[in-house]
Amino acid sequence: MTIEITQEDREAAANLMRHGSRPGISETIATHMSSGTVDSDPIIQAFAAHRQAARERALDEAAEVAERNAKHAGSVMMNDEIGITDARVGYQLANQRIASQIRKLKEG
Repeated sequence: MTIEITQEDREAAANLMRHGSRPGISETIATHMSSGTVDSDPIIQAFAAHRQAARERALDEAAEVAERNAKHAGSVMMNDEIGITDARVGYQLANQRIASQIRKLKEG
């Protein structure tokens, strides 16, 4: 699986290198890391993998919140003595759509 490398990933790796334990050559390596010429470096790859995993987890959590909101709206509608109101239906549908769009973000 190919991991997209961002400039933020490069800068994080370069900063680690600059403040790491390789005096003398660390600035040269950090400069190459920042420039994007060594994106296959394991440190850069690790930062990118971590960023991607954190993004996927955040999207999953956001989708779960939207899905819970939609289910909650549905249960409120079922218990409503007056009947289903347009506002509640709209709220439920909106949260279902939000969850769906968040899941699509994760895929794309």
